[in-house]
Amino acid sequence: AVTSEVNEDAIIEIGVALAQDMAWKFSQEEDRVMMIGTGVAGDGGITGFIQENLNVASNLGTVAAATGTAANYNAVTLANLRAMVGKLALYADNADAKFYMSKAFFQDVVCNRLDALSGNAALDLMNFQNGRPTLYGYDIEFSQNLTQVAAGAANAPLCALANLKTGSILGDRRQVQISVSSDYLFNTDEIAFKATERVGFKCHDPGTSTAIGSVVVLKRTT
Repeated sequence: AVTSEVNEDAIIEIGVALAQDMAWKFSQEEDRVMMIGTGVAGDGGITGFIQENLNVASNLGTVAAATGTAANYNAVTLANLRAMVGKLALYADNADAKFYMSKAFFQDVVCNRLDALSGNAALDLMNFQNGRPTLYGYDIEFSQNLTQVAAGAANAPLCALANLKTGSILGDRRQVQISVSSDYLFNTDEIAFKATERVGFKCHDPGTSTAIGSVVVLKRTT
């Protein structure tokens, strides 16, 4: 809510600025629940594709990272990341498959491993960082909802390699709608803004104990 005076005196339209902030918050929350949501009411009943993978006991599409990654994710090796590529199902292994990780994990772990490779020239590393980064030929999508700290619980996800087109369904029932009311907070002389949307998400191919699916997850180990 904003006061009527702020709305009147603003150089730019307050409603536009609030709508942009609301849209950003929606996208951030969608990103969170569709990746790591646990299906509780606070997640809109949505279970994320990473969590769906981890929910399957002995999932062939779950890769245990090197020993010690619960204490420090910098213990992850290139072999761990390459194992993820090797596990992705063939029907999901196309241009739509991407790595999903936080920017912190990329800089602290992936870049550290690449820096250590012999023969890397400065120009190679500069070009690697320019534009959209890739790893083993797959685009990397950054999500700040994934782990950004070195230490974490055992079996917690570190990153994922997934093809969401072959492994999930997104239902966009109603896009973001903004409602404005000067009546709701009439006694305090404020204008109320409300944003709503309706979406649904289901990962239907997280893998099983006998078959790898469209999602491969790297998890921490002690």
